[in-house]
Parts: sequence; structure tokens; C-alpha cells
Amino acid sequence: MVPERAESTLGFGILSPPIAIGRLFGAYNNGVTFVCDSYSLQGNKLTLTNFSIVNGCQTTVSIANSSSSAARRVQVLARFIAAPERAIDSIFQRALG
Repeated sequence: MVPERAESTLGFGILSPPIAIGRLFGAYNNGVTFVCDSYSLQGNKLTLTNFSIVNGCQTTVSIANSSSSAARRVQVLARFIAAPERAIDSIFQRALG
């Protein structure tokens, strides 16, 4: 369990605009995870089909609320998991019994 003070400090760090955190922004989060039906990378263009963010909402909101110049400078770990809807449905059906 995280002490209340540490928890509130961590939350502040994640939700503060990236420009205020500077180079330490990456230390305040564990990245963003996307689940999608499929993805492809061609050169420097990434295309996702039917995606959802399943982890990293606070990070995403923080970047979205920052200035565009700050958002362009931030580097965040991103994970992309290709899992067609039928595979995800199967996982939930097994988990829920």
C-alpha cells in the first residue's frame, strides 16, 4: 500500500503538464498500452485498427492537456497489442466462467 502523501505526490506528477515535469515525466508513469485488432508500421507511420487505451489514461490526459510544443518533446513508452475482438471475448468468457 502506498502512503497517502506519496500517492498524492505521484498523482500530481502524472497529471501535471509534461512541460512542468521536464525530463522526469517518464519516471512518473509506466507508459501507455493500446489493444487493437491490428497494427502496422510503415516507415514512421503507425496505423492502428479499432484501438483502445487499456493502461495509461492519466499519461494520455496529461499530454493532451499540455501545450503542443511540450507534447511533441515528451517521450513515453508505448505498447501495442494486436488482439482481434474474438480473442478478447474468449479471454473474458474464460475469466468470468
